[in-house]
Amino acid sequence: MKKLFLTFLILTSFQFFSQTVERYPIVFVHGMLGSGDTWVKPVQQFINQGYPTNHLDVLDWNTLSPQREISLKKLDSIIDHLIQVTGKSKVNLVGHSAGGGLVSGFLLQEGVANKINKYIHVGSGNLQKIPSVPTLNLYSEADLVVRGSEIEGVVNVKLQDLDHYEIATDSLAFAEMYHFFHGENPKPIFNRKNLESVTISGKVLVMGENSVPENTTLTIFPFHPETGERLKNEPVAIRAISKDGSWLPAEVDSKRYLEFVITPEKGRAIHYFREPFSVSNPLVYLRTLPTAGMAAMLFSGLPANEEESVLVIFSANKATISGRDFLSVNNVELTTSELASAQKTAIAHFIYDDKADRISTKNPIPLFGMMPFMSGADVWLEIDKPIKLTYQNRSMTIPSLPSSKSILVAVFE
Repeated sequence: MKKLFLTFLILTSFQFFSQTVERYPIVFVHGMLGSGDTWVKPVQQFINQGYPTNHLDVLDWNTLSPQREISLKKLDSIIDHLIQVTGKSKVNLVGHSAGGGLVSGFLLQEGVANKINKYIHVGSGNLQKIPSVPTLNLYSEADLVVRGSEIEGVVNVKLQDLDHYEIATDSLAFAEMYHFFHGENPKPIFNRKNLESVTISGKVLVMGENSVPENTTLTIFPFHPETGERLKNEPVAIRAISKDGSWLPAEVDSKRYLEFVITPEKGRAIHYFREPFSVSNPLVYLRTLPTAGMAAMLFSGLPANEEESVLVIFSANKATISGRDFLSVNNVELTTSELASAQKTAIAHFIYDDKADRISTKNPIPLFGMMPFMSGADVWLEIDKPIKLTYQNRSMTIPSLPSSKSILVAVFE
């Protein structure tokens, strides 16, 4: 009887504590060259903990522009909108890398702190000034981009062995975020159902700038992961792109590999190839190539001809690092020390024939030598020969398409 009473006391105390911890909406801010899809995993994990989807939002901002005022106004607008639709008096903020710099500067503006409950500074180095709101500094000594350390005057948590991108996406990071916001650990999730279909939605934006391409359409096809061929001639969904870049939700088979085709008004189509979505995802982001500015100059060197393909392999949740990870294309390893060093912290690998000699030297492409988070490998991808990709212990095959009309992008979670 005594044991039963003690169990009842613990359960009721836990329920009372959980109910009295107010859940404020959260705004997530990505880092350099990123977009809102940086936060796919944390957003899904907060939803698993009972957060309504309208309590979670992301800021997409142009990290290449020195004009930060536009981004700050957009962030302030998102905060005001969340406060209005949720009825809460404040929001929580999370900023990663350059996003941490943007948010920490934002917190110094007059009147802003009154709308902020707590702030988490993720892999973002020192602070301009200690914010007046409770702040968590989340860092990792394995982050070789920022090389974070303790900051006096805030709560500091050091995570072990996480690279610069993982600090934002890893489950350990989420647990620390949740604990800081709520004063308790997240509840374990058991017996997740295997769904036959899930709902996906997201945005189409210009790579690097996060602006919205004009007159763009999106079509979605299922494809066979062993041949790269489409399973149907008719798409499972066709979506127009709205003024903010978003596209309406689509219900898809949770076991199907999917090809997303972005057709812009001008320029090459972008073909995204994704592994099956086992859970619903509101942050499926797809990017077109920029047509102006610094980013356009970088990508202007990509081949455009009828004989070869241009491929980008994107690691969605962490960098690919030599000695820790494995990535290959047509049995050519891309996680060598030259192409995937820990210092490089590459999440995007550009694959094409750099010398136009139809020879795969596997050498780094100089164009990406100084670019953060990007790597390039000189590999000849001949047309009409399927491209086999392997990431860790998973593989998929995609079609080779002429670079004159298309850019291929393969995404691994």
